[in-house]
Amino acid sequence: MKLHIILASSLATLTACASLDGPPRVAVKFGVPQPDDYSRTHLGWDFNAGTGTPVYAAAAGRVTVATTVNDFYGTVQQWPKVEILHDNGESTFYLHIDRVQVRAGDKVERGQLIAHTALTGPGGRGSYLARQEQTQWPHLHLELHNEYSRRIDPAQRSWGCPGEKTDYWWPIGCRPQRSQVR
Repeated sequence: MKLHIILASSLATLTACASLDGPPRVAVKFGVPQPDDYSRTHLGWDFNAGTGTPVYAAAAGRVTVATTVNDFYGTVQQWPKVEILHDNGESTFYLHIDRVQVRAGDKVERGQLIAHTALTGPGGRGSYLARQEQTQWPHLHLELHNEYSRRIDPAQRSWGCPGEKTDYWWPIGCRPQRSQVR
């Protein structure tokens, strides 16, 4: 178990970031050809995660999109998703989620719970791709967009656990846990 410790002096508590296997594993990386259409590439990162895994804000910012519908059959293809605009002008998008905990306009802190993973969205429960028997597993799809709304490879930024000096925190995996100092 990897353990990161930060002393919060004003609260006299320890904040620990525990993860059984270190940082979460990126199962599908940015730029990988899509298996259903090799002319398209994957435009984010996919993290393996069981259904119901908590999803946390990678950085502080304002929620610009927070939908809770899973309507892939209608004319508007929509599924639960969250978008957060960060102070640096970049945005993070979180897909294949459910139980959204935030609303558009909310201010969120880095590490705040925003949703849980679920089989929603393209290829998930209730979607056209699922009816075509495409394989779908529980995971979190994360996208990073620059200030011009262009998708960028998240590997161009630094990622880590709470307490590490990085651009963003992992949205799943290691989370702050508070315990009293005795």
